[in-house]
Amino acid sequence: MGKLTLGLDIDGVVVDMMGSVCRLANCGLTKKDIINWDYFYDNDILTKSQFYKLCNQSWASWSDLEFEEPDILQTINKLSKKYNITIISSRNIESHTSTINFLAAHKIPFDNLVLVSHTVDKLLYPLDLLVDDHPVLPTLPNAFPQGLYLRNQPWNQDI
Repeated sequence: MGKLTLGLDIDGVVVDMMGSVCRLANCGLTKKDIINWDYFYDNDILTKSQFYKLCNQSWASWSDLEFEEPDILQTINKLSKKYNITIISSRNIESHTSTINFLAAHKIPFDNLVLVSHTVDKLLYPLDLLVDDHPVLPTLPNAFPQGLYLRNQPWNQDI
């Protein structure tokens, strides 16, 4: 039997995108304050358009992005020995080149790169396992029969 395919999200799993958005928005919040997925919109801090614009700004300055964990690169390298890694992430087309540059600069190993426009589009790809931080994914029935690993984040604590 060959290796299983592990889907690995970028924002919120590898990269601290919420922290970057908080800093760019200069709103006085940190990632720990973002206690639900729609926090910025529900609290009239940012519109969805403003949020996505700040995500694009973050990726435009990809060399300034911080990792979620200090040893995340070592962890991904270990996982790549056991799994076929598919980097799968929802993003605006404006950030595609920056994402590729980030992955190359940090020598993040992967077998496939899939950039989708909506989180639920991740369900269309043949993954055995997925590591993600989006709180809606665990609520979808039979999405990943082998496993969905929800990255522990302040916005998915009620799952």
